[in-house]
Amino acid sequence: MRSGLLDGDFYLPRITSAWAGLVNISITQDGAHASFCQPVGAAPAPALASDESDFCLGLLLIAAGQVYSLAEQTQQSILSSQESISSDHSDHRQEPLPQLSSSPLPSSFSYNRSGALAYAQRFYNTANHDCSTPYTTCSPYSYWGEESCGYSSHGGDCADFVSQCLLAGNHTPLVKAPCRGYPCGVEEVGAERLGACLASNYGWTSTCVTNSGKPPSTLIPGDVVVFHAASCTDEEAHATLVVFVNFPFVGVSAHSNDVYNNSIENYASEFGYYDFLHWEGI
Repeated sequence: MRSGLLDGDFYLPRITSAWAGLVNISITQDGAHASFCQPVGAAPAPALASDESDFCLGLLLIAAGQVYSLAEQTQQSILSSQESISSDHSDHRQEPLPQLSSSPLPSSFSYNRSGALAYAQRFYNTANHDCSTPYTTCSPYSYWGEESCGYSSHGGDCADFVSQCLLAGNHTPLVKAPCRGYPCGVEEVGAERLGACLASNYGWTSTCVTNSGKPPSTLIPGDVVVFHAASCTDEEAHATLVVFVNFPFVGVSAHSNDVYNNSIENYASEFGYYDFLHWEGI
């Protein structure tokens, strides 16, 4: 792209998204390691936060050098999405690479996948909620599960958690029916309702398949999968956020039960239909 061989309009948003993911998710809090590094092997495989290696850190530095050079050359704010949702996390980072323009990205890129993914990684096994308050108290969010706060389950926290992830990625508040913006004015706590309103009101593309079908080739981290029992309109449903894609493997994060990078194949025994929801903006 720097040499003019690749179309900047097409590739720059993808470089932006990829770099934001590396900065917000891969770099450890002390800034010294690159996590989620695929182990040495003969074929691609899932990676965990505990997977680190020197060669991964080297590759990250090579990528940083190229992005730095690109940032010097372009007038786009390629690095604007590198801010972390956690100020504690950002405190450990080195000085940010230069931003040559303060102009925001086009509105079609308003959903920041890296923000949603960073939130999922931080809160997948805990509640962003004061457990000393009732479950519907917005502190800052409610919590409908039982794993983190010891509440009796109120239908599970899956849709509430996915809503929070989307909102952390600068998604529009989920208030258009069938979403209800309940109880904190911005989220949806029902899995079936969440999937339906994303598709009908917020520009997400819905692809419904049986549990033996293939996910759409457009699926990428930051998208949503809602699992349904009898059909993709069945209220018996479970909402998850896609955090890793390496077809045929798709890993998701969820509450109730708390998981991170869990294969969608693990839901086949309970749910007969998968509703893949893809945001077209990036």
